[in-house]
Amino acid sequence: MSNLKSIEPNQLVVMATLVGLALSEDFDTDEMNIMSNFLSLVASTLSTKASQLDLQEEIQETRQQIEDMENQIDKLRKKLT
Repeated sequence: MSNLKSIEPNQLVVMATLVGLALSEDFDTDEMNIMSNFLSLVASTLSTKASQLDLQEEIQETRQQIEDMENQIDKLRKKLT
């Protein structure tokens, strides 16, 4: 799955459309509703997890920046004394 980043946006849209159309050929209306709700839940779960991971990464980067600044302040203080 590491190749997902290299797929062009338009290609991804076309692939999703083709998969959706192919799946719809084998399902009746109720099955299409069930499958679409299931896939929506999967998409929401992935989106939620990605957002949380992004937030955690931002927090870690901010903490690292603060630590770096505190180290710089300590070095400057030592130079003054």
